[in-house]
Amino acid sequence: MSESSVSETTAGQGVKAKAVVIINTIITHARPHWDETVGITLIQDYGKDTFDTSGASIITVKGDPKEIEAYAKRPDLIMIGVGGDLVKMKGRQCFIFDEHGLTDKKCAADLVAEYLGVDERLMPLLIEVRESDLERKNNPLSMATVLKVSHDQRPHEEAKVIELGLRAAKAICVSLLGTGLVAKDPDTFLVKASEAYVKIGGANGVKPIVFKNLIEQLQVAAAAKTFSEISTVFYIMQAENREEAGYWLSKVLTDLVRRHVDFDRALEDFNSNHDEISVPFGNNGATIRVAFMKMEKEYGLMDQVFRCKQAGGCDMLILKNTRGQVCIFTNDKGQKGRFDLDPLARMIRWAEIAKSKRHPEGWWSLSCDRDHPGVCQWHYFKKGSMLLNGSKSKPDVPATRLGYEDFVYILGCAFSANGIRQFIKDSQVDTKK
Repeated sequence: MSESSVSETTAGQGVKAKAVVIINTIITHARPHWDETVGITLIQDYGKDTFDTSGASIITVKGDPKEIEAYAKRPDLIMIGVGGDLVKMKGRQCFIFDEHGLTDKKCAADLVAEYLGVDERLMPLLIEVRESDLERKNNPLSMATVLKVSHDQRPHEEAKVIELGLRAAKAICVSLLGTGLVAKDPDTFLVKASEAYVKIGGANGVKPIVFKNLIEQLQVAAAAKTFSEISTVFYIMQAENREEAGYWLSKVLTDLVRRHVDFDRALEDFNSNHDEISVPFGNNGATIRVAFMKMEKEYGLMDQVFRCKQAGGCDMLILKNTRGQVCIFTNDKGQKGRFDLDPLARMIRWAEIAKSKRHPEGWWSLSCDRDHPGVCQWHYFKKGSMLLNGSKSKPDVPATRLGYEDFVYILGCAFSANGIRQFIKDSQVDTKK
């Protein structure tokens, strides 16, 4: 496929080929989500008139631009959900399905489905994937949650976790195209799942209150009428192969139990070891509580822990991990759009550039969503109200040069008009557009 035949449309994928294209590699980001998992399933099982993936391997990448650019020049390769501005990359040969930076509400699986023209009967699954990926509509036992938990619990078994997700996605697709689902058997699921929890919970030292919460979650899942959650997947698998269904459910529940144990430990760690400050919020004298925490262990749950009631109700978390990277999470407390992080993003990126002995410029562009070409350290996820200096899927991002005092000063300025003016004055910012 020559560069001239590559579409530079929304998703950046190649123009529909007249002949089947042999694909040797499918690339996605590390710890792929349910969105990418479903997209890969569609490519493998429902794109056979377009792609021959019979010999393709699945490889994950951690965001190294040079590595991704090298892969992008291969015509026998598909990238899904990798991110980065690859759509218009000079010399790109591969097929790309990537939702990052799109203005319309689509996820990677949507882009794959549109390109392949998949059966309309798969739309219920795609709607749930979209809601999960873009709107964060997940319950504790949804496949989106389960995959994240399994990746956390088995960081060195990424391929096995991916296979668990692919098996679930394939089962749902087959059922939707067959019977259409779902007359589930919640009693059988609850019995099997509860038996597994008792066995797994005893082996992992689960506290009684945690076990009670787990059973309540199982009851909710068993009664759910959605496709992308474990009771549905178990029901479908059991109809095909009881032994495989039992194995799959056991692995998933083991990860969920261990996750609850880790959450409990992380909560104790947070309550014992975080520091707190108050910073101005608005111009009427209101303040918010900001927690600072340095992780001694990679629980991977602190962004969720600090939002729970038992953690005391802080409004923001500044979390430094064991790699020296710092991530900023917010707690909207049920008030959608409570935080406007644009000023904070500008200030942090401005200060980061200044620390590198370069002269900052382009003040207004520093609040751009996702990545900024001049500040590789900070990813701004505007919709999720968070600033990420590295992540689980991108662990190799350079650690910030900013220290504790820098963050205290910037936070004191970022959420009030007076504070913003003070930062602009102190930092001699040119705000001309």
